[in-house]
Amino acid sequence: MTNTELEKSTEIKNSQIEHTREIPVEINHEIECPRCYAMMSLCSDFDSLFYSCEECSFILYTIKKNNLP
Repeated sequence: MTNTELEKSTEIKNSQIEHTREIPVEINHEIECPRCYAMMSLCSDFDSLFYSCEECSFILYTIKKNNLP
């Protein structure tokens, strides 16, 4: 690999790292319950987030996405 190819490869990797840092994470504090159509509130456990409906006791867990390639 030549020096210019190595520099281009490094630039591409750096731009990919910067792009992953710029992704905003947006999460709603309340959503509509799919079971009873009341409002579900965002709750947190020690290491997870979930929505809970007080009307019908339905719980909807969220899944953490891994942004690494």
